[in-house]
Order: sequence, then structure tokens, then C-alpha cells
Amino acid sequence: MKITAEQFQKLDPRDDHWIKGMRRGIEREALRVTADGQLAQTPHPAALGKPVTHSAITTDYSESLLEFITPLCDTPEDAERFLEDVQRETLKAMGDELLWANSMPCWLPENETDIPLAQYGDSDIGRLKTIYREGLAWRYGRRMQTIAGVHYNWSLPEAAWQDITGIENGLEARNRGYFLTLRGFRRHYWLLMWLFGASPALDRSFFGDTDRSGATRLTSGASSLRMSDLGYHNKAQQTLGICFNALDSYADSLSRAVMQPWDDYEQLGVQDGAHWRQLNSKLLQIENEYYSVVRPKQLQQPGERPVKALRDRGVNWLEVRCMDVDPWARAGISTSTMRFLDCFLTACALAQNPRISEAECTQLEENQQRIATAGRTHGQRIWVDGEEVKLADAAESILKRCRAVAEQLDAHEGGSAHVAAVEEAYEHLSMPKGLPSARAERKIQKVGYLEWVLTRSEKLKADLLKGETSPERLAQLHAMRDASIEAEAALSRAPSADAFDAFVRDYVNQPTGLSEG
Repeated sequence: MKITAEQFQKLDPRDDHWIKGMRRGIEREALRVTADGQLAQTPHPAALGKPVTHSAITTDYSESLLEFITPLCDTPEDAERFLEDVQRETLKAMGDELLWANSMPCWLPENETDIPLAQYGDSDIGRLKTIYREGLAWRYGRRMQTIAGVHYNWSLPEAAWQDITGIENGLEARNRGYFLTLRGFRRHYWLLMWLFGASPALDRSFFGDTDRSGATRLTSGASSLRMSDLGYHNKAQQTLGICFNALDSYADSLSRAVMQPWDDYEQLGVQDGAHWRQLNSKLLQIENEYYSVVRPKQLQQPGERPVKALRDRGVNWLEVRCMDVDPWARAGISTSTMRFLDCFLTACALAQNPRISEAECTQLEENQQRIATAGRTHGQRIWVDGEEVKLADAAESILKRCRAVAEQLDAHEGGSAHVAAVEEAYEHLSMPKGLPSARAERKIQKVGYLEWVLTRSEKLKADLLKGETSPERLAQLHAMRDASIEAEAALSRAPSADAFDAFVRDYVNQPTGLSEG
């Protein structure tokens, strides 16, 4: 029988075993910067291991943009502890450098080519990853790729999806349940941006301006410039119309995007002689180039395309990608925020969430821009079910559902931590001055963007280095480092340029499962 939100609230904590199977994992990005707040030009610290194969410490777009990845965690405290430990040991390997404590970047060099691409060694897959990043540089510019975020990976056990959907087949229940949740998420993620956005300003070097007088660009009332047109937004991608209503339509729309030629990218050319400029001249080089606020995910086999993994084995978790770095949290995200996300996502899973029409999709994207650039503007309104309503009214409706979930989760765990996380969100409705973006704006108005974030970065480093990493964690991190070195050495390496070219083309030309019709 399909479980309803009302039935969920009445479940006996002793019988509701599937809630205890909820898992979360974090991917936290952070720029390496010099002691005076400039982008680090040094290579990835060798003492950390090999980023191409490391399971916890890698790089994203730039050699200077670190990414810390937790394993699946039973509790928010486990995730926070892992992130603090791995960042502490990374800082020790970085010498005088800092981890930048905001989503928008530090002072960037005038010449974009001085923003280094991530390097992954001379293996086939390592070289391919760097070529992909060079393609991103040509398509979107290197500055945009220095923006950092926090990705929240969330999953429920198969039994939960069977209860939620009323479908006995595990794979079908998972796919149906996750896309049910995705539809709810896309309708309501504006609230996450409003509650947790912390990037109302940036440095003018982001635009190539090297004038150091009055260098801060502050958008008063903004929640998250990272999620605005200044951040991960692109005119070509606006044509995609990716459908999140079901797995088949989602996979088909992504498959079309990686097969669709794009004039600008064709004019750029794939290769300049022997040098690769991009993986191909399609609208998307690979599926991960699509800058979505959320993604359905499945583990990939070596060399496997994401869309093929989804088609073959279904959805295994959701990756929430709209979260800013928290400048006040040593881990980049707090346990309270994680608990709220667990309540929010569970509430989305339990709601009806009908399919999203093209007209509604346009309104939801408009909600994103309103919140990103003017979320704290007095009287702000957003689209809900085809009508513009007051932000506070829409937020209260969502929070009411989140609180019902929080009460049930606390009944399972004991205590009141989930309810407290939701209550804190309620307080922001009447006191928006306490929002992270508002707190950041007040600080930036006093001292400037770079000065404030640099101070926060120094404070976070000092706080992390005051702590101690347990012998057990050190042994775990050392084992990860050693395993990354061994795994990188075992990666295939093409014997010739022609063989490598064939490797790249074989990778990008993998069948996506899209029917020829």
C-alpha cells in the first residue's frame, strides 16, 4: 500500500525500519588561495595522493579548486566529522595556503589563462578529464568555473520507495520514487536558496576588472549570486528543456543534448592539430556539463557514461547542487542544515508532486532568479501553481510539511534536533536579518568582500588546526592516499597519439540508449 504524508506521521518508530536507512554524503568544494587571498598557482599537493583516483580528495574544474567527498554517512555528525578531518589534514599539506570560505571566488588574475586547469596525469582517463575542462573554458570561461558549492547526496533504502510508491518491484519503485521527489524538489528548492544562500557579493576581478578601488560588487537583498545569471548559467543550456518528470524522459533529453551539434562549438573546432580543445562540438560534451540544481545519480563503471548507468541500473541517490558554502561552518555545511535537508527531501518524497509542464518549468526558473538576486527584497513574490504568492506564505506551507517530517525523524532518533532545524527556518520568516546572506551582506558592507572572506578563511583554518584527527581517521586517510597512487599507476595509457584519439572518440560516442526514431 502506498504511504501518504498523513500515514507517515502516524508510523510507529519501532516498526518504521526504512527511515533508519536514510543516508547522506557531502561533496564540498573550496578554492586554494594564498595567504593574501589570491588564487593559488601551485599544483595539487602531492602529499594528498592522486586526485584522479582519490575517493575523498580530488579537484573540480581548476587545479586550485579542491573537492572533498565524504563516504555515505549514517548521521550528519559523521559527515561533518569526516569533512573537518579531511580538510584539517589537507590544510597541513598546503603550508601557508587557505581554503576560501565562500562560494564566490577570491581575487582572480586578469588573464583567464592564469586560472589553471585541473591536471590528472598522463593516463587516458586523466587526460580526457583535463580536455573536458579545457572545453568548459572555451564554452563558459574559466572564471565561472572557480565558483564553489556544496553538493548533498541523499538516499532512502529500497523498502522506503516501495512504501512511498506502492510498487513492489524494487527498481521501478526507486525510479518512480526518486523522480516523484525530484518534481517536488524543483518546485520548492527556491526555499533552500533563500534559507542557506550566503553569496550576496563578489569581487570585480570575476569580470576581469583589476582596479582594486571599490572592488566589491554587492547586490543588496541577494541570496545567492552563485545561483544567478552570474554563476552557472548559460544561453546554450537554456535551450535544453531537460525533463525531470520520469527517468525515460530525463535520460532521453540528456541523450539528445550530448548528440546535438552546436554551431558555436563546431566553429571552435574539436582539435587544433594534435591538441584537443574539447571532447566534441555537441551542445554538451558529456552529461555532467548540464548545470542542474539537482541530479538523479547512479554509480558509474569505469569509462561508463552517466546516462547509460541510469538507464541500466536506475537511480540510486539524488545530488542536491543548489547549496552555497556556509562561511561559518568549518565543514562548509552545518549539521543543522543537513537535518533540514533530510526533512525537506523526505517531505518532497511524501507529497503528490504531479508532473511539471513547460509553462510551470519556466516559472520555476524565474523563481530561482528572483531568489538568487533579490530573495530578501521586501514583498518578494514567487510562482506557486501558476499564481504569484507572497514568499512568506509559500515558505510557511513548505515548512509546515517539513516540521511534520522532523517530528517523526526525532521520534526515531530521540531528542529534538530535526524540529530545531525546522524551527530555525521558521524564525527567519519573521527575522530575515538572521539569514546567512543578510549576515554576510552586513559584514561585506563594513569591510568589503575580499577582506571579509579572507578573515573568515583564516579563522576557519585556525579553528580546524586546533582540532585533532583521530589515529583511526589518519590511518583511513593514509590508506586512501596510498590506494589512489596505486590505482592511478594501474590506469591505461595509450601507446600513441592515434590510440589516445581513438580512446576519446570511443568514450564520447558511447550509445546513450536514445531510440533512433
